[in-house]
Amino acid sequence: LDCPFLELEKWALSFDFAALDDITHKHVPYVALLIQAAHEWKASHNGELPSTTSERKEFKESISRKQRSIEGFPVEEENFSEALGNAFRVWTPLRIDPEVQSILDDPATCLTTASDDFWIMVAALKAFVGSEGAGRLPLDGAIPDMTATTELYLQLQRIYQKQAASDVKAVMAHVERLLSSVGRQAGSINAETVKSFCKLSRNMRVIRYRPLAEELSGKTADERKLRSLLASEDKEADITLYI
Repeated sequence: LDCPFLELEKWALSFDFAALDDITHKHVPYVALLIQAAHEWKASHNGELPSTTSERKEFKESISRKQRSIEGFPVEEENFSEALGNAFRVWTPLRIDPEVQSILDDPATCLTTASDDFWIMVAALKAFVGSEGAGRLPLDGAIPDMTATTELYLQLQRIYQKQAASDVKAVMAHVERLLSSVGRQAGSINAETVKSFCKLSRNMRVIRYRPLAEELSGKTADERKLRSLLASEDKEADITLYI
């Protein structure tokens, strides 16, 4: 939420909290509360988000002041509690996991005619992150449970899903371009595969094993390391399963 995409921000800023009836007021998704509060904060702080402890406390207080009250006592509104509990998302940039970043930086993303589908998609993802994604991975389109009317929740869900579909389309365009660059047939990696790849990209891992021929050949074994691992007192070490 530190940098909401355009349609999400437009939707969040469309709420006039002062004019809402009490039922709607306490069912506006906390995402809208936070985006509005961040927008107002930046307007009065030279475009900057809260960064110090005192600023973050002040930011939360600005949210609490919008909560309705009766004779000076705040009305219980769960969406405001959720907004306060998730306020850190406003000033915490969504960073790419270091393991995922290491895959994006892998030399295998320098494609050749021998590159397999996975590395072509990784290279396309890297291109997306460096252009349309502005340093971020594709949106997966999922939103958590939160206090909201069914109508407002579905509105928010559709906005996220639409952006996720747009991100997949952008990654797919990079895939097609890269397929052409290595002499592969257009469409040889289909859209459904790219969609699944984008959805799971935050959790992707690369595990490299030795070729089977080396595994079956005693000539390539590192005997010193094997002895060291077998002598270890770690009963859960993978070496015991390997042997």
